[in-house]
Amino acid sequence: MAGGVTGFFRKAFGFEAMLRYTERVSTIGCAAPLLHFAILPFGIFAYVLGDVFGSEYHTNAAAETVTFTVSNQAFYGFFWLSIFWTLGVVAAFILFSMYRVIVRSYRERPVARTFSKALFAIFVTSGSVERLIANVIMPSLLEGSRLPIGVTSAPAFHFSLYRDLGELVRSPMWDFGRYSLLSMYTWLPLVAFGLTLLAYLGSRIRTEIRIATRDR
Repeated sequence: MAGGVTGFFRKAFGFEAMLRYTERVSTIGCAAPLLHFAILPFGIFAYVLGDVFGSEYHTNAAAETVTFTVSNQAFYGFFWLSIFWTLGVVAAFILFSMYRVIVRSYRERPVARTFSKALFAIFVTSGSVERLIANVIMPSLLEGSRLPIGVTSAPAFHFSLYRDLGELVRSPMWDFGRYSLLSMYTWLPLVAFGLTLLAYLGSRIRTEIRIATRDR
């Protein structure tokens, strides 16, 4: 009876089982950001309708013109989002290439592949990509620009999987799970990675104990 229970737990929660769970969770975590950036333009379109064209406007029937009164925050936020999404698409291609490199490089090493995918999934889902784009890449590209659209111009964008993109890019690297639904997923590969590492250490300890007692 005890052997059956032990076998069940080893099959369900052993190192090999945890390795499979971690790889599946990590694969989803690596793919989700790509879809996230793909649907981002729909959120930007909604932002433009609500925050830009949803503002006050005046019509001039004689001149056949419409004049919108748009706040500076909404105006700069639109340009910030446009540049952010453009760089996000480029980042998505780079991330996909990096994922392919990980899979191919560790094709014959499942343990290293799973751990690498888990760390990569944690990185791409935690909001680190967004922070790097907003705080490192965009300031470098926009240096000298006449439009003041730095990280302070990042709007409270709550479309797509974001709760507040502006607060996300202004938050520290280790702060995840609050401003984006995608960053909440970070806990899954993080916990799975930790449990798999513990299972690996446990299996190594059992192996060493078995070898030591057998030698006696």
